[in-house]
Amino acid sequence: EAARGAGDQDRRHQRISFDMIVGNLARRPDGRHSRKTMPTPPSHYRKLVIHELTGDFRTSTSVATQAWVDPGPGQVVVRNRWAGCNAIFDKNLCRNRIRYVDVKPPYDMGIESVGEVVAVGPGVAGFREGDAVATTRLGTGYREYQVAEVERLIHVREATPEILTLVPTGISGMVGLERIGELRGGETVAVSAAAGGLGHIVVQVAKLAGSHVIGLTGSDDKAALLRSLGVDRVVNYRREDLRRVLAEEY
Repeated sequence: EAARGAGDQDRRHQRISFDMIVGNLARRPDGRHSRKTMPTPPSHYRKLVIHELTGDFRTSTSVATQAWVDPGPGQVVVRNRWAGCNAIFDKNLCRNRIRYVDVKPPYDMGIESVGEVVAVGPGVAGFREGDAVATTRLGTGYREYQVAEVERLIHVREATPEILTLVPTGISGMVGLERIGELRGGETVAVSAAAGGLGHIVVQVAKLAGSHVIGLTGSDDKAALLRSLGVDRVVNYRREDLRRVLAEEY
């Protein structure tokens, strides 16, 4: 029971952290979630599957047809608008080289996606048709529609590709800051590759937590980006000696 309770608390913490990352993207300026009028659902839709383990993405995969399935209790159907492509992960799936996955063709692909709710099952609260949502689960991304439990849904302002950068990258940044670094706020945080895909999110979350942020980068244009994101001390390591900066200023 104690282990189960700890796991529940950990999942709640992860959800709260992700909501913090999403921030203003979760709602429109008027405070409401985005909602669109949904068309009549199709009888069938397309999805990408691994049909053979060749080790090569192109020859391992093919487009298959899936019959429409109505959502059950506590479920919704989401029309995927955008999916995150995980190139190395997908290639390793096609070789059955992911240690925690046993690929047996035909195998559904794709993890992160954003879209709109198009059908709602019995007993669902908090989500309606037309709501924009983000989801993450292996086997649900590379398809036109997916059936999802409401526990996996996260409200977003709109189903845009920008959200996909927050799903895997934002969570990675939050894990690094909160779980590994045990960030409590009011501390000094140094971020390498601070203008990169992960780094530019990390510096913003650290600033939101009230930290003094040092951003390391290797070009003037990236340094300008970091300043625009609120980084307190930008270090271009091609122009400044990092050891000297830290010794003299910190």
